[in-house]
Amino acid sequence: MTTTGAASAIRIYLASRAFALTGGAVAEAVLPLVVVVTLHGGPSAVGAVTATTLTVSLVTRLPLSAWVDAHQRQIPLQALSQLLAAGSACLIPLLWWLGVLTLPTLLGGVIVVMLAKTLVASCGHSTVNSLVPSDRRVQAVGMLNSMSSAADIAGRSGGPALMKLLPAPVILLVDAVMNLFSVGLLWPLRHIETSEATTGEGDSPTAYAAPGASISMIILRITRRFEVWLLWLSGVVGSLIAPVTLVYMIRELDVSPALVGVLYSCGAIGGIGGGLLAHRILRKLGMWPLIAASSGMSCAATVCLLLAADIHPLVYPLVIIFEMLSALAGTLLIAAVYGTLQTTTTGSEISRVMSVASAGMEGLALLGIAGGVALAAVWSEHAVIAVTAACYLFLGLSAVVTNSRDKKPIAATG
Repeated sequence: MTTTGAASAIRIYLASRAFALTGGAVAEAVLPLVVVVTLHGGPSAVGAVTATTLTVSLVTRLPLSAWVDAHQRQIPLQALSQLLAAGSACLIPLLWWLGVLTLPTLLGGVIVVMLAKTLVASCGHSTVNSLVPSDRRVQAVGMLNSMSSAADIAGRSGGPALMKLLPAPVILLVDAVMNLFSVGLLWPLRHIETSEATTGEGDSPTAYAAPGASISMIILRITRRFEVWLLWLSGVVGSLIAPVTLVYMIRELDVSPALVGVLYSCGAIGGIGGGLLAHRILRKLGMWPLIAASSGMSCAATVCLLLAADIHPLVYPLVIIFEMLSALAGTLLIAAVYGTLQTTTTGSEISRVMSVASAGMEGLALLGIAGGVALAAVWSEHAVIAVTAACYLFLGLSAVVTNSRDKKPIAATG
């Protein structure tokens, strides 16, 4: 494939993902409304849907990624997975139309939907390696993260707004339509040969000829990378604050519930910036300074949230800064670490490597959520935010110390 042809294929793939991500964001925003508005469920019902979503993803991610890595034709497999996702997105609206949508049937539908979406995510890592040369993968992953943040804006604002015209279950069909548009763009790329697209630094033209390492070996290799541990720990720290942020903003800061979605959308702007800047900062500064900067921005963001309680006239500006800085720091870190993993991993292992990294982050995030709930019960939401700021500061200092140690010259032996 020529350089021009490769660049065109990458642009088409990114456009394809933009459709799918927007549909997924709409569904993610509307699904809780189906629980609350259509089924009249409470917090326990919403929690059951959230727990089901995470559990299905964690349990099935590694087996599905191993199956994906065993296939050579990644782009047709990606298209097939998105067709399955489009079909699964029709299930909950169908249950509603038939009059049999209850919480148990909704949970069953969520399981099917998440199986398809987990397969799409597993295929996506391999497809990126199929289309993008190794020296451009950090940039590609950053652009995908930026598009995901942009899709969040569209989903969180557009999805609920459609409830003025349509019942909540029907809006879930937007996800199906967007996946079909995505497949329409992706399908013309099916003839691109994986070996041609992936050849580059760290790759070989026969990368897909061997089955690669076992899951246990991949897990061992991933857990030896300190930057991955810092990413995971950053996810734990970020999850500490997740259960209390909304309660804190409404009860302590008197933020209007009607404006919460708008404030969250402001955060997505920071996510767009983080995805676009990740490869430039990584190339100029290196991994450890980037991690230190990300942790520092996250620490500053939580401090802004703390200050908002004492500076009431600046509540909304400080909350916007919190959302934007948090999203910028998080996306910067994820794009840099995930992009580096994709750059240094061969095609025969990429889906499993990225799935191990994602599963580790999601699993530890559950511990962070539980820790945040426990700390809020024992102390207060304010205390949880203060602990979060301190933890981010510790992570930033850890990255600084690691960077200094790596730069320290080795004494000559004689």
